[in-house]
Amino acid sequence: MVTWILTAVTLAAASGTGPVLSPAEQAQFKAYVLEGEKQFEAQEYGAAIWNFRAADALRVTPELAYNLAKAHEKIGDAPMAAYYYRLYLRRAPEAADALEVAEILGDILSKMEAEGRGLVELESSAPGEIVIDHHRFPQAPVAVFLPPGDFEVQMLGPDGAPRLTRKVSVITGRAVLEQLEPVPPPLLTAEGEPVAVSGLSGMSAARPSVRSVAHVSSWVLMGASVAALGVGTAFGALSRSEVARLEDRSALTVSQAQALARSAGSKGATANVLWLAGGAGLLAGGAVFAFTFPEPGMAREAHAGSAGAAR
Repeated sequence: MVTWILTAVTLAAASGTGPVLSPAEQAQFKAYVLEGEKQFEAQEYGAAIWNFRAADALRVTPELAYNLAKAHEKIGDAPMAAYYYRLYLRRAPEAADALEVAEILGDILSKMEAEGRGLVELESSAPGEIVIDHHRFPQAPVAVFLPPGDFEVQMLGPDGAPRLTRKVSVITGRAVLEQLEPVPPPLLTAEGEPVAVSGLSGMSAARPSVRSVAHVSSWVLMGASVAALGVGTAFGALSRSEVARLEDRSALTVSQAQALARSAGSKGATANVLWLAGGAGLLAGGAVFAFTFPEPGMAREAHAGSAGAAR
């Protein structure tokens, strides 16, 4: 029995987002979900993916992202499985199985990093064929593992001509999310001259997001925690050294032994505090790092300027 197929339909109304569906759309949504579950059970994973994506286009739910991750995992499509697992964690960050899913995702990304590759995720609200690294995909979303370097991404129109061209830089072990949208028509003055809007792009690119600040802060916290563990280890070594000196009572007076014992105890207590603080900081920093990793569905503001230039 496949335990993950459980409440996609019953929870959809509670956890879904987006426009309110008409009765006919609700019936179609449930039909897609049930057919997707049926095809998954029959090991027809391609058909299951099609139905789950059709349902997700009508109503966004965490369950559908999870179902899609499992289906892509079954067909060996690790990049798309990683994309949908990350999307599930974004849609349901407080889910009961969030840590379990994070571990599965961590295994996929660790293998990717060990192979010297990075994850590229491409999203778009508009239909259109996407080309990256000479591979063609019928529509977004797209997720691929690529070696480090710069790659050209194109979104094609119905006539096969590029509607959008973008450069993405891939870094080993990192995820890159790009939002691909059709080129909007230029703003024109009454005389038909284009209106310059580059200043607006610069303003949006200059403001870092709260998520990116938290991500950088996690590195600072983990660095400080490692430093605390190092200092604590040094204090612990000093404490053990003074305890060893206490064992040779013949070389010490009573007052010297008492002073040395107090010093060893103080250094030992300091080491314990630093070890506890360092360990807790590492755990907290690691958790913040994991949950502020670039998530699907969130455009990177740092690339707003380059996106405006590409358009």
